[in-house]
Amino acid sequence: MTEAHPVAGEPQGAATGDARRVPPCLVVLSPGTLQRARGGSSEAAIAALERAAAAAISGGVRALIVREPSLEDGAFLELALRLRARLDDVRGEGLSERGWLGVHDRLHLAGTAGADAVHLGGTSLAVGPARSVVGSSLAIGASSHLGDTGDTFAGADYLLHAPVFEPTSKSGHGRVTLGWSGAADFAASTDVPVLALGGVTAEHLTEAEPGSLAALHGVALIGGLWGTGPESIDGTSRSLADLGGISRRATDLVAACARHFSVPVAEVGEAHD
Repeated sequence: MTEAHPVAGEPQGAATGDARRVPPCLVVLSPGTLQRARGGSSEAAIAALERAAAAAISGGVRALIVREPSLEDGAFLELALRLRARLDDVRGEGLSERGWLGVHDRLHLAGTAGADAVHLGGTSLAVGPARSVVGSSLAIGASSHLGDTGDTFAGADYLLHAPVFEPTSKSGHGRVTLGWSGAADFAASTDVPVLALGGVTAEHLTEAEPGSLAALHGVALIGGLWGTGPESIDGTSRSLADLGGISRRATDLVAACARHFSVPVAEVGEAHD
């Protein structure tokens, strides 16, 4: 018998009509470092990440954002479709709805990928023009940082606010880390759901004082799940091949999130247009 794990939220409603799905309290971004092999194929990298994502889902993760800037559109879409299928499978585990999928920046692929949201980074379109591309049914997320004002992310359905701690997936980012208090203060200043991003681990969540993260909607992470180090997050790394470790970290993260955040996925309509 398969061991049952707690899960990071059951999505409530699909990305149809006017209801838009924001992520649950725990969302994981893909490593962002997948590359085509020398022969020109992305299959090995895609397959490695699909296996790693399946391990994360087995540990309770229910929300993924595909962020792979070096993959060409065809490979990016293939990866997104495979992860969409993996997240759909959770309906067979006693959940009534599928998991949540976001795509980073590739607005033109979101619909075909079956995504619930598009996420906009610093070099992406602004929220307003992006809304005209994707229509009203998909949620739009935006990245925010210290000093950003409401005009920066006006119309967004959720925010990833960073960096809370020193990111494990990159170095030399040059930004001041916020800590939990800085992230929570920012979240309290806006009615847009905020997830804290940057260096977050299960240990950080466990160490946070009860109630101190109440203003936050949840957390987002990269290296805190896939692994850390200069060779830890690419399509051929040992870290992505450590499926047991990924599943264990996912389980720990889900349990740590449950100490601070409400579990269900929220829905938003036109409140942030």
